[in-house]
Amino acid sequence: MDSLYREKIPIHVAFDLDNTLNCGQTFRWNKRYDKWYGIVNRQPVILKYSKEEKYLEIITNSNEFSGMAVSDGILWYLGLNDSLESIKESGRKIIERKYPDFLKTYDVIFDTRLGIRMLRQHPWEMLVEYLLSTQSNIPTIKKRIELLSSYFPANRAHLADEDFFLFPSVKQLRQLDEITFKRMKFGYRSKWLKELVQTIDLNEFYQIKNQSLEHKIRYMTQFSGIGYKVANCIALFGFSAFDAFPVDVWISRFLEEYFGITGNAEKLMYKGQEIFGKNCGYIQEYIFFFIRNRKQPFNMEVSNGS
Repeated sequence: MDSLYREKIPIHVAFDLDNTLNCGQTFRWNKRYDKWYGIVNRQPVILKYSKEEKYLEIITNSNEFSGMAVSDGILWYLGLNDSLESIKESGRKIIERKYPDFLKTYDVIFDTRLGIRMLRQHPWEMLVEYLLSTQSNIPTIKKRIELLSSYFPANRAHLADEDFFLFPSVKQLRQLDEITFKRMKFGYRSKWLKELVQTIDLNEFYQIKNQSLEHKIRYMTQFSGIGYKVANCIALFGFSAFDAFPVDVWISRFLEEYFGITGNAEKLMYKGQEIFGKNCGYIQEYIFFFIRNRKQPFNMEVSNGS
């Protein structure tokens, strides 16, 4: 029988579990009925959130989570200690000064009641997952990651009669060749993944956490298949570098529509930093949520004054 640890944590801040786990920043969570099933740092977890009663129920296999007590670990992982109001205000001050015509739209986009939080995810997982994410939609990426994880029988874990698969280690992935990756339908990404696992020094990779964003990007883009967009994703979602600004097709359309800005991922990253400031990565998640879910576009002209 599985060992189970259950805990209910009262939540006193703006939070929406569905919005947080379904806004494009993670590929390892799946919802069935009213519960979310996922793996966090090689630990299976089941989460259920009651909006009405404002509590989060956790089921896991230990009274520790990410090296902390479960309640502390979950609050940390889900970003529930972040001040959404402070993050919103940091961008608002810049917009108010430089792009005043955009202010009303910004307030619509960064509605703290949406409760979107930035997850604290494992850098190694983010490195591999976003390498495999290029030119793909979220359901396809999730299938790839599940297939890669389930390839190793030793990675099977159980919780509450559910099967989970832990993310493979670099040592495990080094055992596989490019042909095996291609059989998993990774396509041209197979070569990139094989090169990555053969050449990366994980200790060196983890050490970039405390370096500047420029250093992180420079380090990661040395690997085949990692450009500015993917490097920014890894920095933001794996290292909590909130000054990273990933630019995909949704964000590029947004910047063109509202600011008249076009260009490659590098140029648009710098423009995102300029427009939204030091927390542009956090704000980007709200933009991503907005641009994918809006029913009809806003047609507002935005001043580019200084």
